[in-house]
Amino acid sequence: SLAFAPEANGATTFGRLFSDHVVARDLAPSTAESITVPAGAVHAVFSATEDFWAKANATPAIPGDVNDGTAAVLNPTVMNVVGLATIGDIAEAACKVTVAFYV
Repeated sequence: SLAFAPEANGATTFGRLFSDHVVARDLAPSTAESITVPAGAVHAVFSATEDFWAKANATPAIPGDVNDGTAAVLNPTVMNVVGLATIGDIAEAACKVTVAFYV
């Protein structure tokens, strides 16, 4: 997911590589969609135009008060997806979500 490279001054820098597998979803308000995790994926990097919630191997709901540990994650950034089959996404407002998967 990251590439390390030496610079002319001897410092080592790093940056995220472009993914070979990026999924995009155009979410309608309060309508959950599911993303299939590709075989062999290890990490997923999320980006969105608005707040959204994600849940592993389940259909998420927009949470209110949830005290039993079953709430979806708000605006995940980088997540380990080993062993996951799907990721459910939902948003209160219409938005676009992208997920870049890394093997």
